Amino acid sequence: MTTGDSTLSGAMQAIIAAEVGYQDMAMGYFLDGLFVDLANLHGNSRDGVHVAAAGGVWNALVYGFLGLRDYQGKLSFDPRLPEDWDRIGLQLRIAGSRLRVELGDPLALSVRGQEFAVGSKQVRVQLDGQGERLPSLPRGRPLVRGIQIGNESRR
Repeated sequence: MTTGDSTLSGAMQAIIAAEVGYQDMAMGYFLDGLFVDLANLHGNSRDGVHVAAAGGVWNALVYGFLGLRDYQGKLSFDPRLPEDWDRIGLQLRIAGSRLRVELGDPLALSVRGQEFAVGSKQVRVQLDGQGERLPSLPRGRPLVRGIQIGNESRR
């Protein structure tokens, strides 16, 4: 049992409420987390921003309302949007790849030019490789005006 008086409580409770289908409660908890500093709900915002609570709000959006899960490297989405929301979207970087997700009703999805219709049934999108990738610099070597610092060759 928790008391719910932590600035982190609202976001975590929003995730669980959304997952089990209590959308009104999820939205209430989400707003508690969102406004902890904006409305000074705990009376201590003058001492600084509750950064972990802000991260919790992001978690509530992504894991609660968007329903993102990562099971052994396989992403799945089970959206549980609040009643008055018609869509949600975000951009992520996962394992070096950029992923843009926008969920709403109705939903059409394009992956590498192939269209998928997403309804009430699960849709699997099989990717054959990672597509075109741009070369990257080794970590720890900044690029300044096209010259890689710490490397003899200039580009």
